[in-house]
Amino acid sequence: MLTHILKYDLKNLMAERSLQLVALLFMAVLAYGAWNGAAWKSHQNTTLESVRQEQQKRLEALPGRIVRAASEGLPSFQDPRMPNVVGSREGTPYLILPPRELSALSIGQSDLYPYYLRASTQSAASVMSADEIENPDNLLYGRFDLSFVLVYLFPLLILALSYNVLSAEREQGTLALTLSQPVRLATLVMGKLASRALVLVVLAVGLSAFAAQASGGSAFSTEFALWVAVILAYAAFWFAVAILVNSAGKSSAANAVAVCVCWVALTLIVPSALHMAAGALYPVPSRVEMIHAMRESSKEAAARGSLLLARYLEDHPELSPGGATAAPDAASRALAVQQETDRLMAPVLERFDRQLQGQRNLLDRFRFLSPAVLVQGAMNDLAGSGTERFELFRVQADSFLSRWREIFARKVFAKQMISASEIQDLPQFSFQEEDSRTLLLRVFSALTGILLPAALLLFAGIRAMRSYRLAT
Repeated sequence: MLTHILKYDLKNLMAERSLQLVALLFMAVLAYGAWNGAAWKSHQNTTLESVRQEQQKRLEALPGRIVRAASEGLPSFQDPRMPNVVGSREGTPYLILPPRELSALSIGQSDLYPYYLRASTQSAASVMSADEIENPDNLLYGRFDLSFVLVYLFPLLILALSYNVLSAEREQGTLALTLSQPVRLATLVMGKLASRALVLVVLAVGLSAFAAQASGGSAFSTEFALWVAVILAYAAFWFAVAILVNSAGKSSAANAVAVCVCWVALTLIVPSALHMAAGALYPVPSRVEMIHAMRESSKEAAARGSLLLARYLEDHPELSPGGATAAPDAASRALAVQQETDRLMAPVLERFDRQLQGQRNLLDRFRFLSPAVLVQGAMNDLAGSGTERFELFRVQADSFLSRWREIFARKVFAKQMISASEIQDLPQFSFQEEDSRTLLLRVFSALTGILLPAALLLFAGIRAMRSYRLAT
């Protein structure tokens, strides 16, 4: 009987212009979101390819430049044999966070956080703050991608097609006639909603698969299978909301108001309230404040440059060939100033990280209040554009930069020049993805947080249908 109702209702829907218009609109916004995401991934790949080529050409030419420099008489700040020149400019590798297969489906945080950095002997804070210039409006409002359509517009279309599956028939006087046949009210509702789900879910999954394949990903990967699972769970939640609203026995107008309130509350108000609460409870210092603190720390350290270098060489006499009283050079002084700047900046950066971590912990604790937050987080995780992946990149980049600075600091203080044979032995960065089990745990946690309330809503709706009034 359920299959019969589904087929019959699907024929009726196909005959209506409203469903055709909704389907075309949904396809249009899905296609635009997929195209926008693919364009962003293409931009990332093009940028990363250009920096890889630049690095390869520079490092391949550097040994020859070092050999020729012995007879050219270059000043120290241009001499490619000098460790401070190699460590800050000529020999620096790029630290790259590559896009994942499904990154075109959800841009997420990838337009806010840097996805490549250039190593330097400067502090990690200086390297991390050297972002590309971006349109502030794009950063403020975000980018229109496939996940945006699925998180915000997909449930709106589900509710628009489902809010009156019972009330419309009751108001037209056909519901009692339909139920005079050997069919239960719950079966009727499930069949009618299944026809709507079939249309919308097929479009959502189909366009997602096309976007994944067209952008260089795979629609047959584990990540995409989880992406489909997230879509199905999210659709189940909103159809469960529609069932509960319909089971109340109100008019179509009242149902429309009810589903609109649910959509606004769960996709707009609750997420905004959570972010406002996180910002109020754990206020993060502004970037302007951090840059100002960095400049003041650098100015204070520079004013005591020679004193800092002398103190450092007193603590590490083995680094100075002439002993602690050797005349300081500009590169040594600069490194001593940089280390003091790092020390002065440490409390500011620790405060920033502590407040930011507090915000993340709060949002993670209360994310189950909104299925939209859960779905957005799961989609970002699967696309590799979530906060957790960028935080992992930052940690690995910090570790690499510390090792890079240590290598060249020792050579600068010891006044050792770089030979051509040492260039190929310089460390290179390779991002290590997080353990797949950790990612799966986060996605399954989100799925549980969506499916459990969906099951409760469905149970409540079916139970309420037992006392449903057939007459208005």
